[in-house]
Amino acid sequence: IHFEFADFVGILIQWNIAFGDDTTYRTQPAFVLTLDLNGTVVTRVQSATVMANDALIVNKANLTIKDTEGNGKLSYTYAGEKKELSVSTISNQVGGTLTVVSGTIENATAADNGSYAYAIDSLTNGNGGDVAVVVEGGKVVSNYIAIRQFINSDTNTNTLVVNGGAIVAGRRAINIHNKRNDTAILTINDGFISGGDYSVCAITETRNIAINGGTFEGAVWYSGTIGFISGGTFDEAVAQEYCAAGYIPAEAAI
Repeated sequence: IHFEFADFVGILIQWNIAFGDDTTYRTQPAFVLTLDLNGTVVTRVQSATVMANDALIVNKANLTIKDTEGNGKLSYTYAGEKKELSVSTISNQVGGTLTVVSGTIENATAADNGSYAYAIDSLTNGNGGDVAVVVEGGKVVSNYIAIRQFINSDTNTNTLVVNGGAIVAGRRAINIHNKRNDTAILTINDGFISGGDYSVCAITETRNIAINGGTFEGAVWYSGTIGFISGGTFDEAVAQEYCAAGYIPAEAAI
């Protein structure tokens, strides 16, 4: 079942919703849409094995997720056989802008399932258009990777800005995937970022990466050569070469 969201200005969810297999919501390009979870829980459990990348929401619009009442959640679980495929709560695709204001976006796929489970998977898919994710608040959580920036375009930008909220993952909280020139843009100004392996893992040569603040649990790893950290609190040592010009790592006073 596929639902097409087009020119709705706002959607207020008024009760908990539980979906089964093969239910995907698709937003249309160039539209502006606000989804208010309103304290409800929207879940989908995919028990049948998928044969292609799967998501609860495929976004190509300007989509804002908020929760005016508290405890609202979007949750996706893949319970089928292990596949080397992406299974996402929200797949943010060509032309899509996703803003998380409040509420929880969760991928509850078990850690031992072995599939590539993302709460938010933001990908440029060739050269069809830019994509962007902005996290202002709320929580983004997965047992695997919470937010992936998949850099598969040589020309279109893939932007992630974190101004607040919590991004928590069993392995990597934020993962920049693939090396494509300078098309990845990552800016972290605040928020709580926690990953079992890495809080931030940037497999890229981009120069457009900046950590200006926030609280980080798990190592920060970057394959480039520039200094990009000018603020923040880290539970693991920060390499001197990661520090922006004029900054040095410092231990908190005890």
